[in-house]
Amino acid sequence: PLVILPNLAVLNQTALSNLIKFDNDYTKFLNQANVSLKLYWVISSIM
Repeated sequence: PLVILPNLAVLNQTALSNLIKFDNDYTKFLNQANVSLKLYWVISSIM
């Protein structure tokens, strides 16, 4: 059972780093979508 603990620590560390990377990617995606919507709004208000 004690052998499992270091493995769990590594798994948790990997999960955390993956979660942080996902969060960064998702934030970038949301920012790009927001820019696209603003651009669409500007273009549609001009026409």
